[in-house]
Amino acid sequence: MAFNWVHDGVLDDSPQDEPPLWRDRRGVRLDFPVRLANDGFIVVFDRDILVGQDEQDERGFHISPLAFRVLVPNVLPPFPPPGPALYLWRDIAGEITGLNVEADCGFRILEEVPDEEIRTGPARALRFRPHDRELFRQDIAFFWIVLEGDMILGADPIEVPYSNEPVHPGADLDHFEPGIPFRCPTGDGTEGGTLNSWFRSGARD
Repeated sequence: MAFNWVHDGVLDDSPQDEPPLWRDRRGVRLDFPVRLANDGFIVVFDRDILVGQDEQDERGFHISPLAFRVLVPNVLPPFPPPGPALYLWRDIAGEITGLNVEADCGFRILEEVPDEEIRTGPARALRFRPHDRELFRQDIAFFWIVLEGDMILGADPIEVPYSNEPVHPGADLDHFEPGIPFRCPTGDGTEGGTLNSWFRSGARD
């Protein structure tokens, strides 16, 4: 699995960088440009996942909008400083589609993202593209990304002892600390699970 953001990193919007660059959790500047405004949030899997099935299929599966969520905080008093902030989270409105993008586990997605989006059939990656392209110009301190493996199915059916027919397996998405790229592959070897990832926003001196 690979992301086009830095897990637990910092989106460094220092004005001298164009495009902006990422920093890691230690604050070290990386040679990794930020392209979220153009590309959206992209997750690449190690095998194909199912974006949707033909409408004539009686199961009619299409990936749920709850499968890939990006949340930002609404801050309630007391505002820092001096005290800690209390966050309520709100979902960013956007669209989920498939892409054919290749990346090894833990490696940053540096290649150009194809224009062709996949809405039915298999894909190697999922993209969440916010409707508001000006989102990253706003004063947002924290981004929280959530993928639900129970709602993301593998494209190739497998046989399991508890079903009379092959099933599309749920994506194994548990994301244990210290997270990608330090634990690759992630997951615990079973279907389903939740991937939580996040990054902060703001320039650092």
